[in-house]
Amino acid sequence: MKNIDQDFFTVHDNKQDTEMASEVRVDVTDKVEHKKESNGETALYLNKEKIGEIKNNGQEHLYEMAEGFDLDEEKIYKKEKKPQQPQSYVEGCDMGWC
Repeated sequence: MKNIDQDFFTVHDNKQDTEMASEVRVDVTDKVEHKKESNGETALYLNKEKIGEIKNNGQEHLYEMAEGFDLDEEKIYKKEKKPQQPQSYVEGCDMGWC
């Protein structure tokens, strides 16, 4: 019988895997408004909620996004819970009428 090294196996956090699978990213780029602030920075708003800032460090723009929002390849995404599929209330649909 072989002696199996414990490092060979990877332990997964099923709760974290489930939570990640229950989230979806929605592209909200077209709905985001840019507003110039008094400090010279630009604030990003979605439905009057501040979701981030664009800061200029002289050479490039730095984006700071609020929790629940991502910037990926110049698109802004909002993380949302994936809608739960309703469970069927009908049983025995093997006849094809429901």
